[in-house]
Amino acid sequence: MTKDLLDKEIDSLKRDFPKMNDHRVEDAFSMLCLKYFYYPDHFSYSRFSDCFVDGKSDGGIDLVVVSDFDSYSQTLSLIQCKYHNDIQNSQDIIDVFTKIDQTYDNFINNKTSNYNSKLKRILKNKLTDIEDVPNIIEFNLFISCSVSSERKEDIENRINSIEKWRDFIVKVYYLEDILERMEIINSPKRYVEYDKIRIRKADGILKFNENGILVNISSNSLKDLYDRFKNKGLFEQNFRYYIRNKKIDDKIRKSLKEKRDKFWFLNNGIIISCSDFKPDGDNIKLWNFSIVNGCQTTTLIGDYKEKNENIEFFLPCKVVKSDNNSDFETFMSEIAEASNSQKPISDRDLKSNMPEQKELQKMLKEEDPKIYVEIKRGEESKKQIENWQRIKNDEIGQYILSFNLQQPGTARSGKSKIFSNDKIYKSIFLRKHCKDNIIDLLKLKEYYQDYIEKQLSEEKFDVTQANIANNGKFIIIALIGLFIKYKKQLINISRIENWSEQLELDNLRGKIFGDYEKDDFEQKLNGLFQLIIAEVSYLFNQREKEEKTVSNFFKTDSKYQNIIIKHFVDNIINNQYKIKELDAYIEIFNTST
Repeated sequence: MTKDLLDKEIDSLKRDFPKMNDHRVEDAFSMLCLKYFYYPDHFSYSRFSDCFVDGKSDGGIDLVVVSDFDSYSQTLSLIQCKYHNDIQNSQDIIDVFTKIDQTYDNFINNKTSNYNSKLKRILKNKLTDIEDVPNIIEFNLFISCSVSSERKEDIENRINSIEKWRDFIVKVYYLEDILERMEIINSPKRYVEYDKIRIRKADGILKFNENGILVNISSNSLKDLYDRFKNKGLFEQNFRYYIRNKKIDDKIRKSLKEKRDKFWFLNNGIIISCSDFKPDGDNIKLWNFSIVNGCQTTTLIGDYKEKNENIEFFLPCKVVKSDNNSDFETFMSEIAEASNSQKPISDRDLKSNMPEQKELQKMLKEEDPKIYVEIKRGEESKKQIENWQRIKNDEIGQYILSFNLQQPGTARSGKSKIFSNDKIYKSIFLRKHCKDNIIDLLKLKEYYQDYIEKQLSEEKFDVTQANIANNGKFIIIALIGLFIKYKKQLINISRIENWSEQLELDNLRGKIFGDYEKDDFEQKLNGLFQLIIAEVSYLFNQREKEEKTVSNFFKTDSKYQNIIIKHFVDNIINNQYKIKELDAYIEIFNTST
């Protein structure tokens, strides 16, 4: 793999997003890193616009990203991307992270006057997003060149020597890391087709029928598998890839450094799931296999380069295979779920085998148009379908919460509650689903995405409107649901004291769009989007001193219901002139009672 592949992908991004032709190649490289490391499934120009802060006075930061760490916490990533052919010395890397660190400190301490407006707007919004949940701060540097292993080691040692950064995740991604990530996304491997792992035969093999064995495997042999297959299926059937966790990682590294002879006692070992296995002398032959438990252990053993690196030790390994190869994928998932109680697993993963999830998936996949819902990470991607026909179950939950149940604050800021909060989970997934309703909801989502993509690329929004459009998709979708409920007479806007009760009733059924046959459908829908964005922008500008950030304004259902909806009722629905404009837009929807 060479840098030519990187440049080809950059050219491809410029073709896909013509607006990038106005940017430097460095910016396109930033877009590439954002796509492959943070948004590989549903990437768009608006994703980039919502994260990109590069420019004069950017504090050494190109991108700001908030992502889920697990079902309880989030990660704030402050990212610098360097499109270079070479790195002259290790200190240059340390200087990058030092500048990012200083910028982060200044924002935490509200010393932001010297930074550009994009950075202030986006980073303040992201900090607001994570302030009420456990969070992890990550400094990442992406470099478009390779460096020697000696220099990599020197850089890592320097990073690890800085006491303050031990509370953060500080990581450099080199050219080979970026190319490997591109290969994983573009050509994913489901598992390793065939290989073998060395065991200590003298310890014996404990068998369970013909489908399972317990053996002691060689650390060096495991490291060899990691080196050859870490990005080629070795971990693909695990619930997730290796996630850095300083507390756990430090303990394992200490064992690798000082207690290799006791590693067998200090570690639970790993589990390998496969379609078949066969003991063969000092080895176990494996077919179609993946490590379903022990990703953390394997990765740390594979990457370890310090004292005693070459000293072999043995650790326990359970090897299991399915009774029925036709049910092999389900078997792998069941083993992964049952064996991953050692470290917190996302609540979404734990719900992935529930009957209601499979029923929703089956219902939406039957007949045309087919909707492919990902209920379990690693499910096969369907290539020959429209974007709107591919979605994750947590995203469906967010849109149902916003549109049908009128809770866009929870949808935006409480995504983890979709699977962890029993009441919210039942309201979304144990409801009586209507396929027509969900299909149109997903189309509405895609129409909105296309609209803001075009507006952003043509720079039609002012700064506040761009902020509202990027951060307010659930509010906009919720308000359209509100207008339809109003036109269907499903809510009584004069009874403001119990709006919450009325609004959250799950009473929107059937198609969302009506049988509108005129050729101005897109014009009317985009007009509605613009009306909503303009009104919410106006309202935010009136309350900016109180709210401080758009994220804070959109954070709770109570603000949506008591402030935003009230504004639309007072200024649109109860305004004899503006209600006519709204009615003209709403006629494209199914508003029959």
